[in-house]
Amino acid sequence: VEDQMEVEARVVDVESGRILAAAHMRSTAVRHKPASPDPLPAARPPPVMQPLGDDLGPGTRLPWPLMTQGAAVLGSRIYVVGGVTPQVLGRGRGDEAALSAELLPGGTLGRWRMESALPSGRYQTAAAAWERTLFVIGGYHGSVRREVFFAEADRAGRLGPWRQAGTLPRGCAGPRAVALRGVLHVAGCADSDGYVPAIFIAPILSGGTLGAWQTTPLPRGFGGLGFAAARGRLYLVGGSDSSGTIQAEIFSTGID
Repeated sequence: VEDQMEVEARVVDVESGRILAAAHMRSTAVRHKPASPDPLPAARPPPVMQPLGDDLGPGTRLPWPLMTQGAAVLGSRIYVVGGVTPQVLGRGRGDEAALSAELLPGGTLGRWRMESALPSGRYQTAAAAWERTLFVIGGYHGSVRREVFFAEADRAGRLGPWRQAGTLPRGCAGPRAVALRGVLHVAGCADSDGYVPAIFIAPILSGGTLGAWQTTPLPRGFGGLGFAAARGRLYLVGGSDSSGTIQAEIFSTGID
C-alpha cells in the first residue's frame, strides 16, 4: 500500500491444519518522498551484547520489541527471559537476554536492567518462580527444546549464573508453567508430533535442581492455553487442539 509492503508467511501441515512456522515482515521503500520510520524499531542494539547490570531504560515499556518470551515475578521484581526480537524474527532462534525491573507501588515498574544471559537463545518459552529461584522451561531454538534452566537471585534480585535444572520428558515449545508448593507443573507443550496430552510435574529440590518427572495425562493435547493454580487445584483454560480448533473447555485436576 503506497510506500509500505507487508509480507506474512505460514507453513501449514495440510493433514492436521497445524501451523508449523510463521513469520511477518514490514518494509518501507523510498519512491517520491522519504519513507516514514518503521513503527517497531529496536530501542537498543541486540540485547545479548549489553553488559550485565546495564540500565536499559524506564519501565514504562520494554527496552526493545519482544514476543513469545517467558515472564515471572520473583520477590519484588519481574523478570522477562528469551523471546523473539525483530532482529531474529523468522530465523528459528530466540534471544538470550534476561531482563528485570522492580515492582513499584501503584503497579508501575522501575528501570529495566540486564541480568545474566541464558545459556542459549529461547522463544516460545515459559518462566516460573519459586522462593529465590527462577526457572526457564523448554521453548524453541533451532529445534524444540527439553532443557529447564534455573538461576538464583540474591538479596538485590540479581540473578546468578544459569544452570540446567533438568530435562523435560519430551520437547516442549509454547509451554505454560506454575510453581506451587515446591513443585514445578508444565502444560501446553508442543513437539514435532503436535500438542502433548499431559501435564509434566517435578519436585523442586534444594539448590534449584528438579527431581524425577511424573506425568498426568490430559484428555487430549492443547496449546496456547491458560494455566493457573488455586485452592489446591490446577486449571487449564481454553487453547487450541492439534487441528487448530480454538477450545472453550476448562479442565482441572487436584494437587495432592
